[in-house]
Amino acid sequence: MIGSVRKAGYEVALGEGNILVQGIADSSDALQVEKAVNALEGVLSAQVNLATERVSVQYVPTIINQNDIRQEIRKAGFKVVDEGKDLEDAEMLARQKEIANQRRYLIIGLIFTLPVFVLSMARDFGLLPMALAHANWLDWTFLVFATIVQFYVGWHYYVNGVKSLRNGSANMDVLVALGTSAAYFYSVAVVLGIVPGHGYFETSAVIITLVRLGKYLEAKAKGGGFIVGGANYGQGSSREHAALAPLYLGIKAVLAKSFARIHAANLTNNGIIPLVFANESDYDRIEEGDQLIIADAPAQVNLAIIGSPFTITNQTKGYDFIAEANLSKRQAAMLLDGGLLNFTKNN
Repeated sequence: MIGSVRKAGYEVALGEGNILVQGIADSSDALQVEKAVNALEGVLSAQVNLATERVSVQYVPTIINQNDIRQEIRKAGFKVVDEGKDLEDAEMLARQKEIANQRRYLIIGLIFTLPVFVLSMARDFGLLPMALAHANWLDWTFLVFATIVQFYVGWHYYVNGVKSLRNGSANMDVLVALGTSAAYFYSVAVVLGIVPGHGYFETSAVIITLVRLGKYLEAKAKGGGFIVGGANYGQGSSREHAALAPLYLGIKAVLAKSFARIHAANLTNNGIIPLVFANESDYDRIEEGDQLIIADAPAQVNLAIIGSPFTITNQTKGYDFIAEANLSKRQAAMLLDGGLLNFTKNN
């Protein structure tokens, strides 16, 4: 329809949205979101960026609006962050809340998993006194602790797994829920005397807690940050991986003393700003955990075209320093579009 209108000599007004969505864990989830949004009338395209957990949508405003798109994403089982006017603050608060939630689940998982694992292994290797190893209350303790892990720490996997199956696919949550449920419910049957055998409560609890650890680390890594490197950064057998790793982690900039041959270009192609210390001594002032910020990054990217340096703030230690990025006009446009793929699509 749009093609016909344009062929007739008229232009069609298009709208664009960049929606922050929580709960996109892997490529299967990304495909679910894209499938749901692309199926809407009036949506021309929808692409998910796993690293930033954002959905870029192009649509016809006279047919559909962003509220409709957001509602469809919610129906698919994902949480849409209502950003309002303070987009950066809303995103930061949403990510901080997600990190706090994942940390809480992880701590509770560790509290109840470690005793089950240690005592189970000690009993299996004959390290416990006979009276304790064969005590009936020990198995019931394992059951109580494992139940807390299975249905509190691991409840997320059941909910997301059902949503995934409802949308006609199976993601990692489905696999975790099925695998741990098999071990858990078999162990329950053993404790209740329904079937003979050995319980595997420690297996289900350890799997859920380890996956939760991964979720926590992923939540901490996503949504921005810097990689700070030394001289000839990116040198090695796979310069592509040196660009893909920060892309997956949601890194926004790599700050180094210098870059390997084509690594700066690889970073730019992936929407990551390659920065070089103007004064190499600034490298020694930065410590792991320091919070670095580029204020008004889009404006600084545009100014870099004419050779202006980037001003970076170390908020942790309270000082500014200078970094440089020799960007062409095309490279700056790629960074502002989020990488080469988006730039190619938009142009």
